Amino acid sequence: MKDSRGFLWLSSNKGLTRYNPENGNVKIYDINDGLQSYEFNGKSCYKSKRGEMFFGGIRGLNYFFPDSIKDNQYKPPVVITDFSISNQSVPVNEKFNGRVILSKPIYNSEEIELTHEDNVVTFEFSSLDFADPSKNQYEYKMEGFDKDWNEIGNRRYTSYTNLPHGEYVFMVRGSNCDGVWNTEGTSLRVVVLPPWWRTHFFYISVTLAFILIVLGYIRFRVHRLKRDKEILEVEVARRTDEIEERKEELSAQAQHLEMVNKRLEELSVVARETANAITIFDNTGKIEYRNNAFMKLYGEYLKEPVLKEGHSLSELDKKYKIHSYFDDCLREKKPITFTSRRKLEDKSDHWIQTTLTPVFDELGKVEKLVSIDTDITEIKSAEKKILEQAEELEMLSLVASKTDNAVIIADQCGEIEWVNEGFVNITGYTFEQYKKERETNFYNAITVPEVRETLKENIDNKKSTSYYSQLTTRTGNTIWLQSTINPLFDKDGELIKLIAIESNINKLKKAEEEIKRKNRQITDSINYAQKIQNSILPSDQEFKRVFSDYFILFKPRDIVSGDFYWLTELGDKIIVACGDSTGHGVPGGFMSMMGNALLNEIVLEKGIYSASDVLKQLNLSIRSALKQSLEGEQEDGMDISICCIDKGTKMLDVAAANQTIYYRTKEGFLQEYEGDIFSVGGMLLSKPEVKFGSKQLPLSDISAVYMCSDGYQDQFGGEHNQKFMSARLKELISSVMDKTMTEQYASIEATFEIWKKDQKQIDDILVMGLKF
Repeated sequence: MKDSRGFLWLSSNKGLTRYNPENGNVKIYDINDGLQSYEFNGKSCYKSKRGEMFFGGIRGLNYFFPDSIKDNQYKPPVVITDFSISNQSVPVNEKFNGRVILSKPIYNSEEIELTHEDNVVTFEFSSLDFADPSKNQYEYKMEGFDKDWNEIGNRRYTSYTNLPHGEYVFMVRGSNCDGVWNTEGTSLRVVVLPPWWRTHFFYISVTLAFILIVLGYIRFRVHRLKRDKEILEVEVARRTDEIEERKEELSAQAQHLEMVNKRLEELSVVARETANAITIFDNTGKIEYRNNAFMKLYGEYLKEPVLKEGHSLSELDKKYKIHSYFDDCLREKKPITFTSRRKLEDKSDHWIQTTLTPVFDELGKVEKLVSIDTDITEIKSAEKKILEQAEELEMLSLVASKTDNAVIIADQCGEIEWVNEGFVNITGYTFEQYKKERETNFYNAITVPEVRETLKENIDNKKSTSYYSQLTTRTGNTIWLQSTINPLFDKDGELIKLIAIESNINKLKKAEEEIKRKNRQITDSINYAQKIQNSILPSDQEFKRVFSDYFILFKPRDIVSGDFYWLTELGDKIIVACGDSTGHGVPGGFMSMMGNALLNEIVLEKGIYSASDVLKQLNLSIRSALKQSLEGEQEDGMDISICCIDKGTKMLDVAAANQTIYYRTKEGFLQEYEGDIFSVGGMLLSKPEVKFGSKQLPLSDISAVYMCSDGYQDQFGGEHNQKFMSARLKELISSVMDKTMTEQYASIEATFEIWKKDQKQIDDILVMGLKF
């Protein structure tokens, strides 16, 4: 009906609505505004000549003059009413966590000081308009932490976790029941102190400690040097005395050394400058001389074969071949060269080439033998590499000529020098045709700049490059190629060749496109199945009509879910179910839809209301629908719990198949009903006479019921990557059950996300809270 101001007054099952056609504003009046009920009878309205309006409802009549109803224009003050740390209210002028945080009430405080250990802080606030407090709205912002204002509806509290140290200003604004905002609101300065290891005092202390350590070390070193100097002076004095004593011995040896030096003078220049190891033997095998290069070559590693000057070959074990070479050189009177492999100082194998040369006296007899040892390991390695490269080139030549892949060789500038027969088969071009008609430079032939830059970068890093590209063959066909370009470097690390191997992957690309197309079709089908499943589940309106408050946490693991919930109201009876079908995803979705249909048939058509009888009939119906028998292999079924509320007898009848039902008593305790240990359907309940247990509870003793599948408690996560478990779930419900259902939903969902963190969700999640 339309009033004198042009407003339209509309009745509904959610109260009385005033609509302004000019600006589209809507104002809803409910029982808190004096209505007899939320619901009105259809076409039961009347407007008198005086403008008085009458609306008939299910519990009486409402009548009023529209012009006399005025909106609340009062801008209410906003105050902070409480402050909590870790969900514990902080007292005034009392120690909390070892210190006094509030010296006066929070609403009179201008600043609070926190430490880094105060991980979770909660502010409670209120808009002081009591016309209809439930419609007061709030928004808040932590300046220095939040970028924008957070709108939270009629919720009167907010929490922050792990605030970094620093200074912030907590601000909150509120409105009255008609949406008139106090935009100034109120504010509180919040100071979060840094931990001790981030304070200036700690940094200064560490710096001073480091300086003291350095100074201490310097003093220690100075003391140590002074002591070492004193010891050295004593040692120098002692050694000076010894030198004086040996002067006479050295004088006697000087004459002998002069004679030896004359004999070695002819070899001294060569022996000093050469890098080869030189040994001089007399004709009996006694060692007369070895140069410094010998010890550089052999070191101290060869204890037996490396004899010292004055030793003889006769002291060496007869197993060494040097004996036979020495005798042959003496007998044949000509140089002998032989090669041997030895482990030297670095424990690695070295190739040594030895030349024994006889030296004759005036009579032509062999007086001495000169042995010259040369390390030819690098020469041997080079010979081995040449042989290996020759074998490798032979194999590569065979592969390149026989493979179906295209093999291309280019110089260091990218100019193509050679292609194999596979290149001709793939592209349709001979090398001569390709040079005339196409780009012959690797770099220029790559049309994608990013690939070209990647190739140059990988060449600089001595790495190969793989990429996909399309090529138009000489016959005009477009094909997909997978190309791998390998740079080839010389021993100095300089690029000398580029070798490319190209494969025709056209069939693979077509198969890939076909797989993508089929995946899109499957995903579209699953999404449509999700719409069907969502349309079958009870709506929010159905739950709001039956229960005073409720929440449903429903998180399918995949697009469709094996978990489902079901609700119906018949006369004085309300029946609600929480089901968990075998599997998840599409198979679980089919089972959940079957469970929904069978519950409709059992309750609505057959009129079965007892919770245990519903489970018994559901077991029989599933076994019949899936043709399960003792000999069969079909074992699909479901875990399910049933609650039957009889408003006539004021009793609650509960039963569960492999699930647990929790209920809150009026005294504030959380109790549980553990159902039977078996599911419905499958091979376990093959006998038709199997009965399910149940429990009857007076509604006057219960304020709320909680039903859930096993997905929440079976989720892996936490610090040790373990299951959440049913005991922890019960503890969680017990800790939040005194809050509103909306707040319970938020806490249970947040706990799940924190527990799961980066882990994958392993099952469908369903948790329901129903308030009577």
